[in-house]
Amino acid sequence: LTKEHLSPRKFFDEKPNGLFITLEELGKILKGDFEQKLIVQEFLPGDEYSVDVLRWRDKIISIPRRRLKIRSGISFHNIIEKNDEIINLSNELAKLLNLEYCFGFQFKLDKNGVPKILECNPRVQGTMVASTFAGFNIIFYSVLLAIDEKKGLEILKRAEARIKWGTEFKRYWGGIGIGENNAVIGRI
Repeated sequence: LTKEHLSPRKFFDEKPNGLFITLEELGKILKGDFEQKLIVQEFLPGDEYSVDVLRWRDKIISIPRRRLKIRSGISFHNIIEKNDEIINLSNELAKLLNLEYCFGFQFKLDKNGVPKILECNPRVQGTMVASTFAGFNIIFYSVLLAIDEKKGLEILKRAEARIKWGTEFKRYWGGIGIGENNAVIGRI
């Protein structure tokens, strides 16, 4: 590590990560003088969950997925998990915030296994497709409800019972090498 890696400027001006600083070095920076105000939050060492939610009036369906592998904030390995505590919290938040159609929440468990809210995403979440593989296409059902409420509610009744808890979703990235004359020279 160079002196540049340990600078307060780098810490405050760039997205922090553990590649360039240790906890001890961070302590030295935070004991120094600086103008920025900081938000300090609890360390949450437990599992992380994204929850795909569909709400239409009084009907709420929340599908938690435990995030087993994350890279740059993107879920690469998830498991659809029927976690009643996370489901109940998501349902209450959906009502409180009065969100409708498809959206999501993210939770992380504290050292005692208590879920703490990280984010509210009032939009389609990036890995919402995982719920589709588990038998419940939240995006499709949301559009259907917006177009034809009666038909949407009929379909929802049947679809909710078919959620396949325990379904895993794994994302992968690949690529190809292209040479002369557009010939494929390799794949990963």
